[in-house]
Parts: sequence; structure tokens; C-alpha cells
Amino acid sequence: MTPPAIRGLTLRHPWPRLFLLDDGPKRVENRDWAPPAAMVGQLLALHGGLPPKPGDHAYLTEIRQALTWVGDIFDDPDPVDVFSDDDLLQEFCVPGIYGVARLADVVTSSDDPWFTGPFGWVLEDFVPIDPPLVDRSPSHRGLWVIEAGTLAGLRHRYLAATRPSAPAIDAGLDILARVVARRPLCAADGDAVRALIAHGHLHVTPEFDRTDPCPYRLTETGRRALAQGARQP
Repeated sequence: MTPPAIRGLTLRHPWPRLFLLDDGPKRVENRDWAPPAAMVGQLLALHGGLPPKPGDHAYLTEIRQALTWVGDIFDDPDPVDVFSDDDLLQEFCVPGIYGVARLADVVTSSDDPWFTGPFGWVLEDFVPIDPPLVDRSPSHRGLWVIEAGTLAGLRHRYLAATRPSAPAIDAGLDILARVVARRPLCAADGDAVRALIAHGHLHVTPEFDRTDPCPYRLTETGRRALAQGARQP
């Protein structure tokens, strides 16, 4: 089966901006629907939709309430009321693609403070796109197809954000060997894994068994890189 291409997922504001937090960033997207099973393990482009229109006080109130909830959950003492409407629009309502992440799982219960349900889309290997990338796709409904020009720009930004250093390449060979051996990876491997995916050495597959400790497979490029690394003195 051919894995689906990366898809866009549009979020209402202020949620896209909260994926970029330095401390306790959002890594669960709550929906009232579950994605197709084939999307689990695949990449999503997280997109912030259109900002509130002038005079849309209901949407601005929704944003203030969301930020108040976040402050309560994470014991943030900063009052939301200090933000003017213009502050909210400039700080939390910029449209565009904020990041790329792998859809690792879909859950209906979780201890993660960001989970509210009914379906929690668990996101891993998040790569920030900051400032957000302007998107020109014609439709932003459901899991949408990214317009070709936007996709090219996103690929450029993604590769720039994940380009590995020499030490990361060395770490990458170790990760490739562990993937071949079906050994589990850990959170500390995240940067190297993202770099290996971006450079075509690894891919994620929707066909892995949920008991499989490693949802990655080597590409032909990855197999060649591992073989060449093994032959080096």
C-alpha cells in the first residue's frame, strides 16, 4: 500500500501558536473525529486558519477563554485581559503553517493536560515553522491537500530546520542500525530521526503493528548509508 502524502490540518486560533511554546508545548490536537487509520504514522502540516474578522467579538472571546484555560492548567499568572484585541491578532492569530509533526497515535483518554477529547491526535517529531509559512491551498477542510507551491516552500523550510550536523550524522547511523534490529527509539533521538526522514533515509509506515517498538523503516538510501558507514574504519 502506498502511504498517503503529507496532509494539512487547520486549527482555530490560538491553538497553532501554542505548539511553539518553549515550556510544555501543545502536542495533542483534540478533534470530534478520528483520522483514517492510514494517516497514523504520517506527517501533518499544522495550519492556523484565518484570523477573526473585524468586529468578530465572539471569536476574540473564544480566544481569550482558551488562553485563560491554558493559564489555569499551567499555573501561568499572566492575565489574558492585558491583551488588547490588536495584541491578540498579532500574537496569536497569524495565519499559515506553524509546523510539521508525525501523527503517532489517536487516543480517547490521556493524562496529557492538553487532552480534552473526544479524540486526541498525539503528535511527535514536531518541527517548528516559525514564522508561519503562508499557505495558498484552495481548501482547508478536513485533512487537505497542500498546494504545490506551498508544499515546495514547506519542504525547503522543513529541510532547513532539520539539516543535521556532523555529530547528528554519526548518531543517525546508530539509529539506522537500531531500526534494522527493531530496537526501540527514545525521545532523545527525535532530532536525528527528523533529519533522517527529511533526507530520505527513513520513512514512517501506517502498516506497523501497534506492539512494534519502532514505527520506522529504512529506505533504499538509508540502507546504502548504513552499509557505507559500516565499511568505514
